[in-house]
Amino acid sequence: MPRKQAEPNKMTSPFKYLIIRAINTYAYAVVVSLVPLVICSAFLSETLSSLIVSAVGMFLMFFLTYTAFWGTAERDRNLVLFGHIKEDKYRALRAALYVTVPLAVMTVLAIINTYVPFLPNWFTVVYRVITLPFLFFVTSATSAPSPYSWLLILICGYMPLAAWLGYHNGYNLIRLMDRLIYKQKPREKDKRLR
Repeated sequence: MPRKQAEPNKMTSPFKYLIIRAINTYAYAVVVSLVPLVICSAFLSETLSSLIVSAVGMFLMFFLTYTAFWGTAERDRNLVLFGHIKEDKYRALRAALYVTVPLAVMTVLAIINTYVPFLPNWFTVVYRVITLPFLFFVTSATSAPSPYSWLLILICGYMPLAAWLGYHNGYNLIRLMDRLIYKQKPREKDKRLR
């Protein structure tokens, strides 16, 4: 039986590219978080430098993820309008959740290791590097066991939240910068067609 041929010039938006985009934004946030870590650790205390690294890393991760998925959603919206793909408003959320599965597994292991040490020391080092944008929370939760150390698992929801919000706003063409910068409504002739 012959295989069904795809329609010529049929545009698609493969899901694997959303996953790659989510991995890239997370990796960029980790790498860029190294800069304030190196600078601050030379001059400030460990707690203060980890707080600054977390503030910079979390802002950067949210900004990069939100922006990347906003642009993807704007393109996907056009593909849906012209019938090239089916509407799926949770694509970005699913992609970000797939990317955070390894982080969630490592976080659960780190939490268990906090209460009952059973992992080698290199695991803690690797885990702190991977979770560099959340360094303050990771250090606080894993250095000394407390009844609230299990709340560290909440860091796994940060990127999916940013991805979902960016995709949702991009799909609906909601620009946060327009709402923050412009005090008055744009004139009628300046409004975009929606």
